[in-house]
Amino acid sequence: MRAVLTNVPSPRLGWLRVVFPGYPPLGMAYLAAALEREGVEVSIVDLENRSRAFLRRVIGREKPELIGVSATIPMLRGALQLAEDIARVSP
Repeated sequence: MRAVLTNVPSPRLGWLRVVFPGYPPLGMAYLAAALEREGVEVSIVDLENRSRAFLRRVIGREKPELIGVSATIPMLRGALQLAEDIARVSP
């Protein structure tokens, strides 16, 4: 099984792109580790540091059976938009 985990970027935390480039959110990394222990191949696409176009390419290339989206309540609208975007690429 393959999984792609992603998140909704926060407009308020743009400074993280400079301070912590390339580091995925800790909760997502923990989830990825647990899935990998169960034999799942996991890719993390941190949208704080990557574009939605990059996410679409990863989904198209890897054809995951599971796509997880992480967001907080203030980012719910963005999470729903991201889920709709993902559904167009991977119905």
